[in-house]
Amino acid sequence: MVRAPMKQTRLVYILSLTAAVFAAAGCSWMPKVKVPFTSGTPVAEDPQVSFDVRRPLTSGHTLKIAVYRNLISPTKAFAGSVMVDQKGNLQFKNAGVVHVGGRSAYDAIKAIEAAFSREYGDSTVTVQLFSIEDVSLVTVTGAVRSPGVIQWFDNMNADSALPYVGDRIKQGDARAIHVTRDGVRRFYAHSGGVELKAGDLVKFSSDI
Repeated sequence: MVRAPMKQTRLVYILSLTAAVFAAAGCSWMPKVKVPFTSGTPVAEDPQVSFDVRRPLTSGHTLKIAVYRNLISPTKAFAGSVMVDQKGNLQFKNAGVVHVGGRSAYDAIKAIEAAFSREYGDSTVTVQLFSIEDVSLVTVTGAVRSPGVIQWFDNMNADSALPYVGDRIKQGDARAIHVTRDGVRRFYAHSGGVELKAGDLVKFSSDI
């Protein structure tokens, strides 16, 4: 049997020990490798863009929304955040491109509803807008002077929202409202004291 020279054996031992030390240290000496995206094109960087409900949407604004079909038995068609791109568009996988740049938040909701209605052939599409950037929102429609999107605040109720939409249209003693939340519409014979959450869609009725 031929034995390996002592110096060669010692060299192999030293190299093995060095490799073990580097491995235990997490191989921090090795160059960093960028792992490619595996789920398609990466989303563009989302900048912080201030939002004011009195001003139109612009590129960089991020909308947190939910889209529902059918008010009787709601089905969620979309839920998440979408950002207005450089061309003023929102990109939806199921509803295509929706142009909202230069539009009010309220008009943007209508445009999104129209796009999903076309896609599904369903006229009972409801869009609930929870926030734009870090501003929580409520949508108010129906028998009010200026239907629109307003900023939600703590302890907000249906009546406290009225001054921000020009109050009711004078039609007798009508006080009923519908509140849509999580795709479900609920009826209240009297608006007083009905608390609202961010994302609620409030419709003041003129029928009762």
